[in-house]
Amino acid sequence: MKCVIVIGALALIACGSPSPRSPGQWRRVDAGAQPFDQSRAACKAYALKKSEGVTGQGLAAKAAAGAFAECMRERGWALVDAE
Repeated sequence: MKCVIVIGALALIACGSPSPRSPGQWRRVDAGAQPFDQSRAACKAYALKKSEGVTGQGLAAKAAAGAFAECMRERGWALVDAE
């Protein structure tokens, strides 16, 4: 069951919204930011690990999305607000 939850969370991160996947929706906020693709790959793995212990598919997806955004911010990237 945990596997299904984790896979669902990753599917939401990878396919749900175009903004986490597109460098045009992220902006570099730190001069020392890692390359976007490298940061994205590392943060996807981090989000998967953080959501493993969360019960409930909806909560796991929210935990994964939050962990992904937090990780990207720590690596020097921030989401651009939609206008």
